[in-house]
Parts: sequence; structure tokens; C-alpha cells
Amino acid sequence: MAAKALHFSITGEFVTDLARTWFWEENKPFETCQELIGCCVQGPPEVVREITIAILEGRKAFTGVNTFSYIDDGKQIRPLTNKITQLEQTLGIERIKADMQARFIRYVDPWATVKSCHPEVLAAGGNPTSYEECVEWFAMDGGTRFREPEMLLLSGTPILETPAMGGLWLIRRPDLAYMACRGNGNQVGTPEFWKAIYEAIKEDPAMKLRNDRYLFSLRPKTALFSPERANAVPVRQDVPRYLTPEWFAYKYRETGSMEYVLQPDEGLGWESLVAPNGDWYTCPFGCHNAKAYYLILFHPEWIGKTAETLADTEGLDLSTGLDFLVKAGWCACRSVGGDHVKFPDLPKQMTKAQALRILDTMAKEGVRLPQSQEQEIYGRA
Repeated sequence: MAAKALHFSITGEFVTDLARTWFWEENKPFETCQELIGCCVQGPPEVVREITIAILEGRKAFTGVNTFSYIDDGKQIRPLTNKITQLEQTLGIERIKADMQARFIRYVDPWATVKSCHPEVLAAGGNPTSYEECVEWFAMDGGTRFREPEMLLLSGTPILETPAMGGLWLIRRPDLAYMACRGNGNQVGTPEFWKAIYEAIKEDPAMKLRNDRYLFSLRPKTALFSPERANAVPVRQDVPRYLTPEWFAYKYRETGSMEYVLQPDEGLGWESLVAPNGDWYTCPFGCHNAKAYYLILFHPEWIGKTAETLADTEGLDLSTGLDFLVKAGWCACRSVGGDHVKFPDLPKQMTKAQALRILDTMAKEGVRLPQSQEQEIYGRA
């Protein structure tokens, strides 16, 4: 059977686009692109080289079919020196990817994570040791681990499917990490690094809560309270009369429980009562009602009573004191269930002083609340 002739045409535009794609997108050597151009140009090597540079940079282009014209282009000019920058960036991002696998804790976002996956908690615990292991063994507060990460939910959504991925979102953006550390891996995790990250994502509505936390961490902190402590009262051998100031001092010395300290403190834990003016009253777990009752006995005006009318207050006792303070605009910070911290007693109109004090303590204690509650608190601060 006779061979059939094969006829085809080549356009100048095709050769131009192919040379640029090889060089800029596929990282082929300059010499390979020069050989392609040399197949279309008659002349000494220095002329071919000059034409190749002009085409790759976007200043010139071929046009025509089979027989080409050499024309001006200029639609997208990229000096060849840009290729050096591009290659450096590509290599830098690859180094960041490798570092993320080896030391992924450095890339966990402290302002987007749950407490148990905060970088300091992960570093102290020594687990997990890789990003994959963190995804597989994603930890909840209190150290309870689940093999199935979808069991860890945030507002009903698996936390690894949220924009912030429980603080792991930067693992998917090595390009952003490279930009933020300016190619220097030693800058990862520095204030300058996180500032650059914020500047890059500050307009992203999906990161608003994370950015609110970050900006709040930069706010000058208010001075903490330093009250006189109850144990400054001289120790007595006999038990003082019930519910007197001496009795509270005695009980505090005997038990060390903040339940019996009726002065605001500097914030000795998350469990607390928070007054409308921002004063913080730490109390042990399960003692909110009792401490609220004690406070009302000494300050009946806080619920609109006097010492004379307090005794006639219906329903006020050691098990209901918190209800009375909440109605008067107080907050109760409590941990419910042990695994995640909740904030169940928001008054209808939280004061700015309360919101700021709660946010300060959240930062100090590493507390993360449900997203809807945090947004409400940030909105009032």
C-alpha cells in the first residue's frame, strides 16, 4: 500500500505560545526554547538568542502560517530576570511545605484554633508530631481524642471543614506562609509573620472572627485588680459567727476556696462571676450560686434591695443567688461538660467593661467559646 503524504501547517502564534509556556510555566531551560526558535529563524546563534529573549519576554512575537513574520507584541512583558524570582519563590514554597510536615506546630494559627490544638498545648504535650497525625487524632479540650475528625464540630460543621480548620488552615496556604516570612523560615511564628498574615486575609469575611481575636490580642491590656486578700485577717482559734466577715476570712484560710473571697480578684481562673463594671470574682466549679448569694448578703443594693428588705426577698438562697445577679446584669463564666467551655448566662445587654474583661481572661486562659457567643462578645467590646 502506498504511503500517504501528511500535510500540516504551523502558525507563528503556536510557536510563540509554546516557547513561552515551556519557559514560564513548565520551567524548561532557556536553551530548549532557543532550539525551538532556532528551527524557525535563519541566522547566527547570537541573533537567534536575541530573538528568543524578545519572544520570551513578550516584546516580540511570530505571526503567519509556515512562513513567519517577526512583529511587535507587548501584551504581557516579563523580563527574564523575573524567572529568577519565580524560581526562588517556587523553591521557597517547597521548603515551606517540607518545614510544615516536619514542624507543623509552628504554622498552627493561635487565633483560629481550639484550646487543645493551640501551638503551646501541642508543643507541651508532644503530640501529634505531624499535620497528618493532627488531622487523624484531632484533639478536643481535656485531651479526649477521636479517630474520626468529623466528630469534632464547630457550630454543627466538622471543624476541619471550616475556613480556619481549627487553626490548621495555613497548611493549605504554603504560598501565604512563604510571603509572610519573606522566604526566611526563621521568621515563622514571629509577630511580624502573623502581622503579614493578617494583612493578607483581613478582607476575608470567612476569617473575621479569627481577625477579631488577633486584633484584640494587640490591644493594650487593662490593669488587673489587686484587692486585699481575705487571709490578711489574723487567724482565730475559734470558729467565728456564721456569715460574718470574720467567718469568710476563716473559711478562706481553712479551705483556700475563692467561694469565700468577696472582693474582686485579678482573675484566677475562668469560672467566675463578672459584675457590670468588669470586676471579676473567681469561684470554684459548682459554687456560682453560693458565691452570688454571699455577695448579695453584703451588697443587697446590687439587686435593688436594702439590708432591711433583703430578708423578705422571695426565693433567695444558696441555690438561687446566681439567678438574682444575672437579672441585675451580671455574667457567669462556666465550663460545662468538661470538653468545651461555654458561656451560658449572657445578660441581654452585656456592658463593654464585661466584654473587655472576659476577652482579656479568654486570652489569658486560652479559652475558646462557641463562635456565635464569641462574635457577640467581640461585638460588645
